[in-house]
Amino acid sequence: MSRIPLYLTKISIYALVFLMPLLVIPFTFERYEFNKQTTLFFLVSLGLIGWLWKMIGIKKKLVWRRTPLDIPILIFLVALICSTVFSVDKYVSLFGFYGRFTDNLIGAVALIVMYFLIVNNFKKTRRELKSFFVLLVSSVFLVIVSAYLSIFGIWSKISFFARPQFSFIRLKTFNLAGASSEGLSILLASVLSGITALILGILIKFKLWKEERKLTERLWLSFCCLTLFAGLGLLILIDFWAAWVVLGLSMLILLLFAFWTHFYSKRVNVLLLPIFLILISISGLFVDLRAQIRNSFFSNFDLPKELILDYHTDLSLTLQALKNKDYLPFGSGIGTFVYDFSLFKPKEFNQSRFWNIRFDKAPAHFLEMILTIGLLGLGAYLFLILVSLIIFRLALKKRNSWRESHLKYSYEAWPVWLCWFALLIGQFVYLQNSVLSFLFWLFLALAIVSWRKLIDLPIKKLSFSFKKWPEMSLVMNTILIVIVLLLFGLFYFAGRFWWADVLYVKGIQAKEIGQGIEWLEKAVSLNPYRNVYQMDLSQSYLLRAKNEAIKPSQNQNIQLVAGDISRAIAQAKRASELSPNWVRVWENLGLIYRDLVPIVKGADQWAINSFKKALELEPVNPVLKAEIGKIHLARVNNLDKKKEKDKIEKEINQALNYFQEAVDLKSDYLDPKVQIALAEEKKGNLEEAIKKLEDILLNQRFVGSPVQVEAMFQLGRLYFNAKLYDKAIVAFIQVIRLIPYHSNAHYGLGLSYLKKNLKEKALEEFQIVSKLNPDNQEIKERIKKLEKEIKKTQKKEEK
Repeated sequence: MSRIPLYLTKISIYALVFLMPLLVIPFTFERYEFNKQTTLFFLVSLGLIGWLWKMIGIKKKLVWRRTPLDIPILIFLVALICSTVFSVDKYVSLFGFYGRFTDNLIGAVALIVMYFLIVNNFKKTRRELKSFFVLLVSSVFLVIVSAYLSIFGIWSKISFFARPQFSFIRLKTFNLAGASSEGLSILLASVLSGITALILGILIKFKLWKEERKLTERLWLSFCCLTLFAGLGLLILIDFWAAWVVLGLSMLILLLFAFWTHFYSKRVNVLLLPIFLILISISGLFVDLRAQIRNSFFSNFDLPKELILDYHTDLSLTLQALKNKDYLPFGSGIGTFVYDFSLFKPKEFNQSRFWNIRFDKAPAHFLEMILTIGLLGLGAYLFLILVSLIIFRLALKKRNSWRESHLKYSYEAWPVWLCWFALLIGQFVYLQNSVLSFLFWLFLALAIVSWRKLIDLPIKKLSFSFKKWPEMSLVMNTILIVIVLLLFGLFYFAGRFWWADVLYVKGIQAKEIGQGIEWLEKAVSLNPYRNVYQMDLSQSYLLRAKNEAIKPSQNQNIQLVAGDISRAIAQAKRASELSPNWVRVWENLGLIYRDLVPIVKGADQWAINSFKKALELEPVNPVLKAEIGKIHLARVNNLDKKKEKDKIEKEINQALNYFQEAVDLKSDYLDPKVQIALAEEKKGNLEEAIKKLEDILLNQRFVGSPVQVEAMFQLGRLYFNAKLYDKAIVAFIQVIRLIPYHSNAHYGLGLSYLKKNLKEKALEEFQIVSKLNPDNQEIKERIKKLEKEIKKTQKKEEK
């Protein structure tokens, strides 16, 4: 009974080591990070309960094993808490940005608690170190196998995974560790570094200590070698430059360590393995290995690459953000990089291919920390790393005094530090995910545990015994019960939040709008703090209101329409209240109001105000400026051309200003250019409007794009208004070739044929329009009238 708490702690940590790289649950929106973070919190909490139970409930004594990293870690934790308190979005800083989840205060606290659980409950034994590596290498091996099955399309051939919820498994980039092949390559480069050191250590022990040559050791060596070369093959297939940097530098550190300590002098040939890996890494950096594989082995080999923000843009927005004094101490908050990106991205970014993407992560973890946790948090983190390096240096300094037991132990301890070095290097060249963060703190804790023995550092303890104080024992047991109840309460809320995400996925995937709204409403009730849920629910309400509004008047449910409109606005407003500093919530609210302009008085101004608020948070967004311009231009339709000329001119000029600003921000943005032409039409400059649209359509880069189709349709309409019917016919036909079911183009083509007295062709077009709009009575009446005219004409011709 007395060992149960210790077993609970150790089993929880061991379970984390095995499960973190493997855990994927297909029922949530984000299948990897969200579930890994939830599992981390759950198992670390169980480990904490076991540790407290052992001290308070069993030993009646509080014991804290001090380490040199205690103070640096606590300073770093305080910096994270301050960053969260002053965050632009406290919920995101607490629980993580939706869709990414990795960086959050709760996850960071869980990792720090895990560190203290390990250093306080695990002894300095070779068996424990080996257990950690056996579990980790086994887990990573399964990750490697899953990645190979994805790359070569094996998963898609298994009938069980043909279900819709397993569609992500059939992607070539699928692996159990995360959604990104690049993230997997960083994980592999880090773990393979440790495996290489393990292999070298086992070979040396075979040479020096004959008793190590057991069957289990040989099998362990074979398994490590299999994992190493299987992982290396996967690294070559992925061919990510940052992974080659991590692997190459790690192997270089291994060689420097070997030459300095002479650890491998008894069997120096084993160092050919890290030298080989360095050569492979150099080849990966300077040779396109993917192209070589494609040309030599698999002609159709194509592995999609992760979309990562470029370093130039990140550096530009970082420098811009640092000019803001509010950023210097605490940053914008943990996990809020998307806010920084939106607010400070340079205007030049609009000229890139990915101009309309809001990046929620920097290209490297250290670069992201500058913005999100500020200079205080970054300084605390660097201080933690510096102290860790000093500890490592102290261990090497005492290597000459190591006994044989120390030397034998060092071959298990050195791979731990090498893995930690590799993960640290990875933070300078790549972003973080749950697995990489977990392994960083895991190996840091194991490094302190293992190298404490090599330094012969006496374990300093802070202890407080209350065996002889019944009253204090009662107090401590009460505190333990309160902590356990608090943790179980957090388990309850974590379960609610997890189930809310499952319902959210059901809601957005529902085929029927009513069923989808029902699921989304339940998701919002279970987790009312995720603005994404409210935004999608608001759009669903609006869509149902639109679908009901287009029904014949006798079949409309007016109360449902009014209620859904009210609910859509309420949910969109709730999202903006939850995250007032996130562009997307104001953009969503603006779109809701924009779509309600025809039926809700004052919605146009509310939409403009919402888009302007979004522009404050993303000043160089040309789409937002274009949307404001469209609303100003649409207002002209509701004004009296004779009595309100000044207002009309003012609205048109305001629209033109916003459209021009949008074009200035992005020179190849077609939508505002089309709108400028339409504004010229409203000013009465029909020829100028036609000329502008003709100039737009000369740009062949946008052939087939929605905006190009819209420009072509509008040009056809202007040709028709200018009585250039032949040109109008050509324009409408081009639109129909691109979009065969473009109802307005068919209607415009029919009208143009009528003007050319081609009634039979006009009838054909109107009949198509009628099929596309079966409830349109006006087109049906036009068809009947035209049929009669054609019959009369035919009779006259017969006579």
